[in-house]
Amino acid sequence: MPRVIFRFFSLLKDAVGSKALVLEVEEGCSVRCVLERLAKENEKLARALDAIEWNVLVLINGRPASLDDTPQGEVTVFPPSAGGSCGKCVGVILKEGEQLDLNSVVRDLASISSDIGAVALFVGVVRGINMGEKVEVLEYEHDERTATWKLKEIAEYIAKKHGVKGVFIGHFVGRLKPGDLTLIVAVAGGHRKDVYPALHEAVEKVKHEAPIWKKEYRETGKYYIIGDKVVKADDIEVKG
Repeated sequence: MPRVIFRFFSLLKDAVGSKALVLEVEEGCSVRCVLERLAKENEKLARALDAIEWNVLVLINGRPASLDDTPQGEVTVFPPSAGGSCGKCVGVILKEGEQLDLNSVVRDLASISSDIGAVALFVGVVRGINMGEKVEVLEYEHDERTATWKLKEIAEYIAKKHGVKGVFIGHFVGRLKPGDLTLIVAVAGGHRKDVYPALHEAVEKVKHEAPIWKKEYRETGKYYIIGDKVVKADDIEVKG
């Protein structure tokens, strides 16, 4: 039987008594099946799952999944964050070369409810010139286990704080060239005065809190972009 790593957060982690378990999963068993088996063996976990009415979020190898999907590799299980209700809050990691239809994103958010009156959209693009230097490649590294979850958590936080109905955050990763899209953030609400500040804060939180790191390859070398700081690779090299 294949061995799968199950990772837990919040009350589920406390109920299990560990951040992670390595489990053997029989053929045809879904994530739900595994959790049901664990709950039979662990009354505290059974109580925790019942307390949140089995309302859990699932990632399989860092990608959004469901209780009915087949576990493989690494499965992360966690309850919804404390962000509160949100008509549609989405966080997604997009690999280099993936296509995203911006019209579909806007239409999807606009259709959440009949009182949506505004959708604000931010599109980040790889600059060809940064700090007066030519940029050849921009590389985004991310943590597979937590990046999607963190983007969704930010979306839910923004929805609750600003009272907007929907937030979409899509971040591209991998090696990108000047002109390629890097970050898509869209916010839907009743009025323009609601969505503008929400959009601005969402973009800032992604930049400073998401487990996604940026490296720029310029004519003069490689640079790490850490928040608002720029660190040249040569400056941290240990010279013999």
